[in-house]
Amino acid sequence: MHKPLPMATPEMARAVWESQEAPSARSVARALTQSGRPVHFTTINRWRTRSWRPVMHQHSLDRARRALATVVPLFTGNPIATALASSERSKLEKMSDRELMMAAVRELALSHIYFVATCKPTQVIWFLPGRRTLPLWSR
Repeated sequence: MHKPLPMATPEMARAVWESQEAPSARSVARALTQSGRPVHFTTINRWRTRSWRPVMHQHSLDRARRALATVVPLFTGNPIATALASSERSKLEKMSDRELMMAAVRELALSHIYFVATCKPTQVIWFLPGRRTLPLWSR
């Protein structure tokens, strides 16, 4: 499995806040970001106004991985399918960042071409938050 991505927490932010001589939300956010845990200063301010209470959330990439894992069985028709088989995963882990990016772009382009070629416009629905659902062809 993958290890969780580093992320700032209210506890870390509070420790940094208390360690600074003249703390501000921006200086705390800058310190955490420079330590490899990117966070926006408004988040620091929100945590401070809520008395540094812990929050239960995941990194956005972890949420994306979980969402991908839920749709893989839908696309493959196999209820126990996963996003990456172990052999595929080890092959990808040996690739450089440049090779991974090129492979990802290629796969995305191929998937898009296949999707557009096989779907009828009436089969694709756009879901817009706060609006009614619109078919693709009416956009």
